[in-house]
Order: sequence, then structure tokens, then C-alpha cells
Amino acid sequence: MYISDIKKQVFGYIIVSLICALICLIYYQFSHNVYSLYMTYLFAIPLIGGFIRILMCLILGKKSLHRFSKNAYNSGIATLTVGSLLKAVFEIAGTSSVYEIVFWIVGGLLIVIGIIGFFLEDKKQ
Repeated sequence: MYISDIKKQVFGYIIVSLICALICLIYYQFSHNVYSLYMTYLFAIPLIGGFIRILMCLILGKKSLHRFSKNAYNSGIATLTVGSLLKAVFEIAGTSSVYEIVFWIVGGLLIVIGIIGFFLEDKKQ
């Protein structure tokens, strides 16, 4: 059961990363050579974030995470991914917003909350 949980997590993060890469590739086909690094490396956020989470589970020997910790961490990764996509769209359009920073702050806080919850979970697992 432990290995199948890890495989599901790896598969999920890889699928999200591939979807982000596909969005980037489709956009660049019709972009008229207008690029943004935030869109080019959009796939890296879920890929690296998922790798870190799975690596923490493997190193510490946790079979699974409590729902709160897992949801907070995954929400943080999703928030950073959407924030990167929004920043890319604004950058390509040649504009900006004062609210862009909110995605980075909230995403970072959710990841930190998920990691803290990961270490504070009971050791029964």
C-alpha cells in the first residue's frame, strides 16, 4: 500500500507538470515570438514541489500525510502555479497588477503550513 500511494503522488504531480508544459507549448505556437520566463518554467513549480514532498515522505518514512497537511501543501503548489501563469500573462500583455504578490505570499504560506503540519503530525503512521 505504501508504494502505491507514492506512485499515485508521483503520477499526479507528473500529470500536472505535463499539463503546464502543454499549455506553454500551445501558447508559444501562437505567440508571435512573445515569451515570458514565468510561462516557460511553469511546469517546474508542480514538478519540484511534488518531488520535495515525496522526498520528505520517503526520507522520514511516512506512509501518508494527514488531510490538512496534504491539502495545505498541494494548495500552496497550485497557488504558486496559478500565480506564475498570471504573472506570465501580465508580463506578455505588458501590464502588471499590485495583486500579483498575493499569489506568491499565500502560496508560500500554504506550503510552509503544510510542511509544519507534516512535522507536527503524530508518529503513529
